Amino acid sequence: MAVRSPNVKYELSRGYVKVIWSGLLTTDSGEHFDAAGYQVESVQVIGTFGAAGTITMQWTNEDVPTNNVAATPFGTAGVISAAGLFLPVLTSLASKPMAAWLRPLVGAGDGTTNLSVTAILSKAHR
Repeated sequence: MAVRSPNVKYELSRGYVKVIWSGLLTTDSGEHFDAAGYQVESVQVIGTFGAAGTITMQWTNEDVPTNNVAATPFGTAGVISAAGLFLPVLTSLASKPMAAWLRPLVGAGDGTTNLSVTAILSKAHR
């Protein structure tokens, strides 16, 4: 299991941050991204899932991120099992997900699993 560092593009003048974790193989995780003060707008997953491969978007509000939980607004119970663009399930416009730390985790898969996850975050307006 490897921890993959994200490529972060700050486009604050345009109102967003793009965080890309690439080369995610079976049981890899993305390095935590400090998402404090941002709202998750969308998550896109591309690549090969392999046999029963999944991505779980995880987050935590701990000072030192160790106890991650599934980001349930994405997929079923936070688990994504097919490529696509995922928007948070909102109960209102004010309910966009926020957390101190965000990362993807690859579950299952096989030797062909190779995924890329891109998250778009905007500055929180609360």
